[in-house]
Amino acid sequence: MEQDLLRNLNQFCWPTEKVTFYGFCYLMTFYIMFRNIFYARVGREHHWWMKGLCILAAPQQFLDITSTGELGGGLIVQHGYNTLISPAKMGKNCWINQGVSIGHRTKVGQPVIGDNVRIAAGALVLGAIKIGRGATVAPGAVVMKHVPPYAIVTGNPAKIIGFNMTPEEVVEFEAKEYPEEERIPLIKLQKNYEKHYINKREEIAEFLS
Repeated sequence: MEQDLLRNLNQFCWPTEKVTFYGFCYLMTFYIMFRNIFYARVGREHHWWMKGLCILAAPQQFLDITSTGELGGGLIVQHGYNTLISPAKMGKNCWINQGVSIGHRTKVGQPVIGDNVRIAAGALVLGAIKIGRGATVAPGAVVMKHVPPYAIVTGNPAKIIGFNMTPEEVVEFEAKEYPEEERIPLIKLQKNYEKHYINKREEIAEFLS
């Protein structure tokens, strides 16, 4: 919850490194999407307390955030109208826009979403798939297959059109963000980059034309 507060305050209100009661009240008063994030965090363990608070600070309608899935800290929901966020697991510092649906495709499984993933307006992420850390799902994309880390996908069905970073840039970034045992090996990053981008540049250009 603290990571949610800090990231939303820094993004939408003012720069800060400290969580305060005033900051919490400000978000709950003026940033209605944050109410849904807060209620999803506390709803399971403090259900009746949450119901009472909802009378004073009603959640945004048509924004459904699961209280049963595992959601990492630092979640941002921008606008959030007609949005369903129901992954099996979501990493830290994800960003979700309006009109997004994340959840079941059939009765079998929900998506597992990595850290620092951006899912843009109108995208669908469905089924028991994995969205790798640092990936970007473009507006309106329909994703029903695995997405490698740091990839950019668009279209229906979604296709990889590039990467947010080169393998070398990812290594530099992850050295600052993750302990060594959690970093993606350079050789794996290079294989993904070559397989999905370097070897398919002509196909990608034709798809985007």
